[in-house]
Amino acid sequence: MFNIAFPELLIICLVVLIVVGPEKLPKIVHAAGRFVGRMQRYVSDIKSDMNEELRLKDLQILQDELRENVRPGESPKYREGDVIDHRSEQPVRSEPSQPQINDGHAPEKSASPEWSKPE
Repeated sequence: MFNIAFPELLIICLVVLIVVGPEKLPKIVHAAGRFVGRMQRYVSDIKSDMNEELRLKDLQILQDELRENVRPGESPKYREGDVIDHRSEQPVRSEPSQPQINDGHAPEKSASPEWSKPE
């Protein structure tokens, strides 16, 4: 951030030690550490507030779209399975997938084992 190398940092520390003195240095370092901690918490709080506002705005947009799509007495603007492109506001109709045909070389495996029921 400040592009300070280690030798430069040592020189700064020595100058501060000479100017402030060894008696007051621990108090000043402690106060600086508390200040940095407060600033980090402040920035973190601002970030979380902004993320919360953006999330609420997105939820409001989604709620408005749902209300627009579900009006009594009208056919819905979108159907189940449609992919909505928000840039063009046009639904992209999804085509039903074609069933896979077994060519007879290998048996089809089912996702779950088939159990025979006792009669």
